[in-house]
Amino acid sequence: MIVSPEKEITILDDWYKANSPIEELANIHRTHNDKEITFEKHNYLRQIYQDKSDEIVIKKSSQSGISEWLIIYAINESIAGRTVLYILPTYDLKNMFVNTRLNPSIGHTEYYRNLINEAKQSENYYKQSESTSIKNFLDGTIIFVGTHSDKGLIAHPSDTNIIDEWDKCDQNNLALAPARQSHSAHPKTIKVSNPTIEGFGIDDEYNKSDKKKWHIKCSHCRKYIQPDFFEHVVREIDQNTFVVRDPKFDAVNNPIINPICDKCEKPFERYAEGEWREENKSHVSGYSINKVFSSLDSLFVIVNRFNEGLANDTKLQTFYNMDLGQAYTPTGSKIDTNMLDECVCDHPMIERSENICIAGFDVGSKIHVIVAEIINEKLKIIYIREILTKADIIDIIIRYKIRCFVIDAMPETRLSRSLCMSYPGGFMAYFTRQKVPTSLNAKEKIINSQRTTALDAIKEMLILKQIMLPKNAKSIKDFYDHMTASTRVFVEDKNEYIWTEGNKPDHYFTAMAYLILARKILAMVKR
Repeated sequence: MIVSPEKEITILDDWYKANSPIEELANIHRTHNDKEITFEKHNYLRQIYQDKSDEIVIKKSSQSGISEWLIIYAINESIAGRTVLYILPTYDLKNMFVNTRLNPSIGHTEYYRNLINEAKQSENYYKQSESTSIKNFLDGTIIFVGTHSDKGLIAHPSDTNIIDEWDKCDQNNLALAPARQSHSAHPKTIKVSNPTIEGFGIDDEYNKSDKKKWHIKCSHCRKYIQPDFFEHVVREIDQNTFVVRDPKFDAVNNPIINPICDKCEKPFERYAEGEWREENKSHVSGYSINKVFSSLDSLFVIVNRFNEGLANDTKLQTFYNMDLGQAYTPTGSKIDTNMLDECVCDHPMIERSENICIAGFDVGSKIHVIVAEIINEKLKIIYIREILTKADIIDIIIRYKIRCFVIDAMPETRLSRSLCMSYPGGFMAYFTRQKVPTSLNAKEKIINSQRTTALDAIKEMLILKQIMLPKNAKSIKDFYDHMTASTRVFVEDKNEYIWTEGNKPDHYFTAMAYLILARKILAMVKR
């Protein structure tokens, strides 16, 4: 049943209610700026609109048309009588999305307005459905929530979860979303995001999918090509030196760049029809979208952004994430195994010490501890272990005669406060995102530090070889994994660098930060 926008939209018939074909809805849909959906120069979107998989993952570049698909998908699910939980990173972003994208689209699409009016007659209609949090289309409901708080994620059962901008969401609260579908007879999940760092968020989710890549046929050699910036737009001729592949390109006289087939060396049409080909076997349907084939930006503009990134790690990360739709870990932004290896010394771990010792405790379901002696301004690590109880912490404090220790104040505040009030050298650590100097409250036994600064200190001391690791450090369970889990990345919308562990535990990394803070406390007290 094809319904054109020119025809009067009436109540859906029983067949349409039962099938809710999203392609039919796309024919009717008007965008926020009152435009029709078109696949011209967006052929890669056709299969995505046709995809009926229960789990879909899309790792994408910016401005790829996926946000419009998500709106249509959500409305289509509501028409089918399902409850959709539409998840965005924050409350403010949720409001902005509804006010600037969804509401204008409703205003431009008479069909949607008729569906909402029909929904008002339903017994399932929410009175607050005209808000930025709830929308009713016919018999179903779309509930918009942010991950800044767990309240929205635990308050509503759902049939379909749509997670938009996965990488920017609060990952702890996001973990609550699948439980909302526990009573659904047919749960569906859509995950979409620009990627950030390798192995995190949408990059990790895509790697677990069938990993579809877009292929188009060269009109000259008839070979299928997977459009790739580094294969078809530029090539590297020396370390960090690239040239445009198009031989006709002239930045002054002919600033037009065509992608060049790597098989026949002739230009090909970047917007040509093509097909998605999977690389893995998985029940999860995954798509990887980049601007070589998806964006209306000229390749000249995209190449210029790449050139700017070659001289600036932050711009290069943005280029990879937003233009190539690829995860990117900047060189030097992680602690790697080589850096740790170079700090390994010949000394063994020991069970007690008569020298000045300090300790860092990271508290979670288990407690991760690092103990060090201070030797000529260096930290000689003599104990690395995972322990379980408060009694274990006390035993370590006594056996190593700990002069000063730092323990995280959260989440076990009562435990931390009890220990710090019982031992003169104990301090609770509070991390902040604010750019403030480290401060000490001796009376309350609290040390406040900017998180990024505290974690930066670990990398600096490793580079300067001021941390001496025991000879068996590499064989200690989880130690190397935790120390190398986090990546230092630039968050553009907040104009700051942060360390993010992604989906991987980093407890020893945090314990090491507390250990270094303990050394800093001793220096502050001496002054």
